[in-house]
Amino acid sequence: MNRLVSTLNKLSEKSKEQYHRPFDRFEWPDTISEDSYWFSPELMSTYNADCSQNISEEQAIELSKWEMVNFLSLNIHGIKDLLFSVIDLIHTDEFREASPYFYHFIDEENNHMWFFAEFCTRYADKIYDSKRVTLKSFEGTGTKNYVTFSRILIFERMVAYYNGAMMKDERLDQIIRDINRMHFAEESRHLAMGHEMIKSLGEALLAERGEEELGEAHDYLRDYAKLCVSSFYNPAMYRDAGIEDAYGVRRALLADAARQSFNDELVGYSMRPFAQVGSA
Repeated sequence: MNRLVSTLNKLSEKSKEQYHRPFDRFEWPDTISEDSYWFSPELMSTYNADCSQNISEEQAIELSKWEMVNFLSLNIHGIKDLLFSVIDLIHTDEFREASPYFYHFIDEENNHMWFFAEFCTRYADKIYDSKRVTLKSFEGTGTKNYVTFSRILIFERMVAYYNGAMMKDERLDQIIRDINRMHFAEESRHLAMGHEMIKSLGEALLAERGEEELGEAHDYLRDYAKLCVSSFYNPAMYRDAGIEDAYGVRRALLADAARQSFNDELVGYSMRPFAQVGSA
């Protein structure tokens, strides 16, 4: 725990040094060109899939707009969930020393939620709904806390994978690159928190409940990562892009070998830190 507290204290200082008002951070253009990509083509849910041959370049560009709206919508709903989880733990006995950094974490995530929502409503007049799915719940407090911070880490690693590519993609409008760059920079601190948190909580869980409980938690987390990945295949965005049989397209994409390979890679990347605690 001493190493964790030391890390969080350093992150608190960085948050203070790099603080900014999100409302003043971005230069919001009046419009974004509908003739250029809003989402890196290589990251789109149709990339390299067999059925993508039936999608014209014009449709692909239109779909990229809705892929970006879906990506940011997933972030908005994901942030809401993780904020509720962290707020519940502030100043509890176990997280008393971590609580000062939690305030920075909550503030920064709230800012992220604001500028993601601002983009979606300003340029698409839409935020996609969240599709909630209930997964297994755990009874033990130690397991619950470990799973809570593990889910945050998985989600943030997955998002950072996309941010890191899109912030450098000059095919995208400047505002899209700026949003991805800002999020990537601040998430680096949250990822540092997450890595230290799962080490500390995971080691305590392993000592208290043993490998079986830890293994069950990791099975759950892998299912959670797969669920997150499947959310990138939202039939609503295919429908909004004018692609017929949106649900059929989603089923075809999820069954496509190239897409399955990418999805497995993304799940594996998201789960990689858990090899540090037992067997993930």
